[in-house]
Amino acid sequence: MASELYLHTCLLRRQLEEELRKSGLRSALPAAAAEVWAEFAIATQGQLLAASSPLESLIDVEWTFGVTASSSELEAVGSTYVQLRLTLSGDNGRARFAHIELSLPKFYELLHQLESAKAQLEVL
Repeated sequence: MASELYLHTCLLRRQLEEELRKSGLRSALPAAAAEVWAEFAIATQGQLLAASSPLESLIDVEWTFGVTASSSELEAVGSTYVQLRLTLSGDNGRARFAHIELSLPKFYELLHQLESAKAQLEVL
């Protein structure tokens, strides 16, 4: 995670320096401004990551698979979707529900991201 943060910050630094040069600034000013920005960004992002905490916990997931049988749009007929019902626990301990509907490709993309997150957490 720290290496990703470093690479992202370096990329932003190069982008900022390039934009400052394109805007007409010459000499060492674009490089110096980008350097200060990079140092500030690393410190700020680190503090934000340290201060962040999950506000809600995932308790349960229910899912339903469906196929569109009728629609005013001909292209939508026969398309597949997944409906998710997430049970979340907030700060006060009360459960609340969040409903999400995804196309099948978006569902598989979400599933892949969740599996990647799980694998990264298991490494920690």
